[in-house]
Amino acid sequence: MKEKTLKERLKKTTAGPTEFSTCKRPRFNVRLNQKDGHYE
Repeated sequence: MKEKTLKERLKKTTAGPTEFSTCKRPRFNVRLNQKDGHYE
């Protein structure tokens, strides 16, 4: 289960701002994006 969630989270992170805005947890995605360097 954890692996599936991680994969989904990674997909949402790599998707971009479009998926980011539709995500239910924007704050969590912001953290992931910061780690990857996608979020400014």
